[in-house]
Amino acid sequence: MKRITIYALLILMIGSVSACKQKPKKDDNNDVKQEMKDVTQSMNQTLEQKKADLKSKAQELLDQTNQKIDQLKAKMDNQSDKLSEDKEEALKKLETQRDKLQSDLDQLNDKTKEQWEEFKTQFNQDMNNLNQSVKEFFDNDK
Repeated sequence: MKRITIYALLILMIGSVSACKQKPKKDDNNDVKQEMKDVTQSMNQTLEQKKADLKSKAQELLDQTNQKIDQLKAKMDNQSDKLSEDKEEALKKLETQRDKLQSDLDQLNDKTKEQWEEFKTQFNQDMNNLNQSVKEFFDNDK
């Protein structure tokens, strides 16, 4: 009889200890969930900051391009000079590239974090192409 009582007490003690150990796991899960939430929030803030930085730099470059195009148009309006057909076509191409980039930039905030890297790569490539086209246009104009 003593043995049965001792075994019963041991089983109760083991059960109690096991139950106590399981309770902190629930708290651990809450801690992990909170950490994941914090990391996700931090990543979203970082992404938003990267978007804002790209938008700011790109808008500055687009504004410079707009200014150059406007100066050329004003120069042409003040003079009776006409652009050659090639130059006029090149100018229209610049304006089209600029308008596409402006449209892409306006849609930047709609991009998800999954779309971000692809968008950034393509946008930077398009921006470099526009800058190169502007440089070639104005270098050839001299």
